[in-house]
Amino acid sequence: MRRLLISAAVIAAIAPAAATASTGEPSLEARAILPADATWTGQPVGGFSALLDAGSGRYWAMPDNGFGTKLNSTGFLLRVYKVRPNWGDQAGRPRDGRDPQGGHAARPFIVHTDATGKVLDSPTPTPGIFSPDNPYGRTANIRRFSGRTWTYRMSRPDTLVSDATVLDRKRIVVLERDNGQGPAAQWKRAFLIDTPGRQAVLKKEQIVDLLALRDRKAISLPARPGDFGLGDPFSFPYVTVEAVLPVSRDRLAFVNDTNFGSTGRNPALPDYSDFIGVEVPGLG
Repeated sequence: MRRLLISAAVIAAIAPAAATASTGEPSLEARAILPADATWTGQPVGGFSALLDAGSGRYWAMPDNGFGTKLNSTGFLLRVYKVRPNWGDQAGRPRDGRDPQGGHAARPFIVHTDATGKVLDSPTPTPGIFSPDNPYGRTANIRRFSGRTWTYRMSRPDTLVSDATVLDRKRIVVLERDNGQGPAAQWKRAFLIDTPGRQAVLKKEQIVDLLALRDRKAISLPARPGDFGLGDPFSFPYVTVEAVLPVSRDRLAFVNDTNFGSTGRNPALPDYSDFIGVEVPGLG
């Protein structure tokens, strides 16, 4: 496993500010960005679709399907990065594991690593298992869910679920999004649902509207010419808002998948990876 310290890889917009919890409104309490052109060993880092807590203010961050589509991702090396968004610092520590065949979420493959994340063997296809999106043209013999199912009703017919993360033993945070970006984005929201039990239809409660967050401390500023959605209110207007992680009692972390070329923040510039911490009063 090789390590690389990328200077200015994660650039803080401003140090965390105290959240304004007294209003009961979700608010931006921290932000850091990874530049769109950040690379590691020759490959663009791109955006992220999953976050896990790695301890000490760091996160395991994983892209999902390369640079956005199968067609432009044939040379994409499957990686997991260890990222430290130092809200007042300018450094990141990514780590990777390489898949010489390229990586994609539809395979599925088993990747054998050691405790540090170093890949020890060539990726192995899961024996006898073919997902609905397997690249071999084989008939799928597994579904995307287990044999037990529940009904989650979308808020709008033109939206989809982009992530679901366990909050505690009783609740799950679910992200819903549309396919709009920039001023065209209309629906990027987080909901709470109870852990599935005997109920057939899952009840849900909206907790965050990512297109309308309070930013009274101006954490998101200054803006570049042409930037959209910075200031108060703050907007997270990306096509693929695909990762949410509970980080403390009343705080959630979000990051966008950039698809290596989306333009949600600025129509003239490719999106950066935008890490934000959101205070959600009453979440705990």
